[in-house]
Amino acid sequence: MTDKNNLNIGIIGNRDLTNKNIHTIKNTLKLLINKIISTTSAGENTCDNNSQKQSHPVCYTINMINSLAEGADQLAACVISEINTPIKLICPIPFKLSQYRSTLSTNVSKLTFDELLNTPKLSSKTIEMKLPFESDELKNKGYQQAAAKLLELSDFIIALYDPSKTGHKGGTKETINYAMQNNIPVVHLNINNPSHIAISSSYTKHKINYQNITTLKTSELQSNIPCL
Repeated sequence: MTDKNNLNIGIIGNRDLTNKNIHTIKNTLKLLINKIISTTSAGENTCDNNSQKQSHPVCYTINMINSLAEGADQLAACVISEINTPIKLICPIPFKLSQYRSTLSTNVSKLTFDELLNTPKLSSKTIEMKLPFESDELKNKGYQQAAAKLLELSDFIIALYDPSKTGHKGGTKETINYAMQNNIPVVHLNINNPSHIAISSSYTKHKINYQNITTLKTSELQSNIPCL
């Protein structure tokens, strides 16, 4: 269960974004997150410091729950580093930090991982679960437990993924299914058609007005979002 004063946005998605329209995915995600912020029950009262919190009746601290895997995770963290509303980064890491970093496949993704964790605006906090790392089977169990922790901490999920891809243990599809089984809303962003989103939610008592989120239009996707 999440803190009633926090709005926690969970991020999951594919590691491999090869041949995808990264520009449009970023723009859609930026617009989506801004739309979510504007449609919270706090609305313009969303704030990030104590003086503001004392002057408003309802105020959220906005967090992104994100394990910073290469691909979709790092792209989403890059996006929140560029938007106006401060969003803190909380990172459930299944293994020791150095072990998890070693699972990233390129030097660029490793450097981006380091930079995102050290970006002052994001006030990053890691949750090192320090699970066993000695075999592929143990790693997969670690990914499953990290995904469960991410869902535990999240009010809802944004999933950036290719629905046609087969999943693996602790992967995006398995996490989406688990979220839906447990009435955690999922905002689906299909990376093959990133200018369109869909919502899965059977539970109505949320901090988000999901009907407003679905009004996103391709014509609104204008700004270029630089990455780290």
